[in-house]
Amino acid sequence: MLPPSDALALCYALAVRSVQAQAVAHDARTVIDDQTRDAAVWEGVLEALDAASPLVEDAAWGRAFLEMTGIEGGPAGWLDAVRGALAGFDLPLRLGLGPNPFVAEAAAVRADGTVCDGDPAAFLAAFPLEQLDCGPTVCDRLRLLGIATLGELAALP
Repeated sequence: MLPPSDALALCYALAVRSVQAQAVAHDARTVIDDQTRDAAVWEGVLEALDAASPLVEDAAWGRAFLEMTGIEGGPAGWLDAVRGALAGFDLPLRLGLGPNPFVAEAAAVRADGTVCDGDPAAFLAAFPLEQLDCGPTVCDRLRLLGIATLGELAALP
C-alpha cells in the first residue's frame, strides 16, 4: 500500500476526482490556489524566520535558507527554533541542516530534520543526479555513461 502522500500524488496524476483521492489519502486537504494569499503567507513565513536567524535568504517560494553560524543551540536547537518560529503557519515543513545551501536542501530532501554534520561529499554521494536540477536531458546523457548518482559524477576525473 502506498503512503498517503504517494497515494494522493498518484491519484492526481491519474486525474482522479478529489473525493476519490481523499478516500485513499485520508489526511489530504483540498486547497484553492490564491497567488495573492500565497505571497502574503510566504512574506509572513520569511518574517517569522527572523526569530530563528537574522540572516534569511528567500531562495524561491517555499524555500528559504537561514545562516545559523553564531546562533546558540546546535543542530537540534536550530531545528526546534525554526519549527517554533513557524508553528503559527499551517504548512508542512521539511527542514535540513548542512554546511551550505545545496547540502542543507539535500538533507531536507532525504528526510525532515536530517543533519549533515560529516563530510558533505560522502553525504551527497548516494543522491540521484536530479538533485543538481540540471534538467532531464543532462541527466539522461549522464545515465547513458553509467552515471546515476552525485557520487559517481564526483568520481569522474
